[in-house]
Amino acid sequence: MRRIALCLVLAALLGSGCAFSLAFVSPNLKLKITNVSASPVPVPANGESALAASVDNPTGGSLTYTWAAHQGTVIPDGAHARYLGATCCLNQDVVAVTVTNEKGEKDTQLLTLTVLQPDTTSAPSP
Repeated sequence: MRRIALCLVLAALLGSGCAFSLAFVSPNLKLKITNVSASPVPVPANGESALAASVDNPTGGSLTYTWAAHQGTVIPDGAHARYLGATCCLNQDVVAVTVTNEKGEKDTQLLTLTVLQPDTTSAPSP
């Protein structure tokens, strides 16, 4: 009996031109850094590498990027940055990027860069 009553109510709503829609939002739709890249890799001694972060931003709002390096220098420019390697960064350095959306949600990714050592061998004198 209840099923019939429910069907009649639904038929009356749908038949009367009343329309509605439901939107389901998955709780898994969160801000996520999908990729962090550098070019060139490895980073030349006393050279630089272009960094880029790709982000999945389901809310579509504005994002803030924070870049940092353990030893080298990072010059940020939104989703892009420049990494400056120096002799202080021998062998490897770690770069971190943190992305924050307008809701305060954050995601952080680390990128390990190989930094070439300067050539310390000297050519023999003629």
